[in-house]
Amino acid sequence: MQAGTSFSSFGSGASIFSNEISPYVSYQVNPKFSLEIGTSFTTYHSGNLSFMSPAGNFGSSAFTGISGFATGRYQANERLSISGSVYRQSSVFPALSANPKAFEFINQGVSFGMDYQINDRISFGAGVRMMQVSSPWDAGFRQHNPYHRNYFDY
Repeated sequence: MQAGTSFSSFGSGASIFSNEISPYVSYQVNPKFSLEIGTSFTTYHSGNLSFMSPAGNFGSSAFTGISGFATGRYQANERLSISGSVYRQSSVFPALSANPKAFEFINQGVSFGMDYQINDRISFGAGVRMMQVSSPWDAGFRQHNPYHRNYFDY
């Protein structure tokens, strides 16, 4: 279990305060395979920040984030390990019920990687990650916004 709190200030009195609790479970399935599964619940409260809906209504400055993940690692031999993970995140803005789809922020992704230990001091790693990302700053303009798209990341 992890728990935390954070504060960010953006100047001019704008700020965000958050609290998080993240339970997770790690399990060694066998000597070569390990698995970790968890979730995270985060509440955000902002000072002098509000979010505008596409209809022009200002929403709450408090919102909740929920995420879940699973990660696995397979040790193929002494030198080669293979890993993969999946995650899904969403944010809930309760005061924007007039148009809830406009503020449906869901981020999700999957990644795969490998690491090869050449010797005690040198290793080589490679991986690929695919993500679907949406941003709270693109209200109503998803089809034209660079933050709301699928893409690959190395």
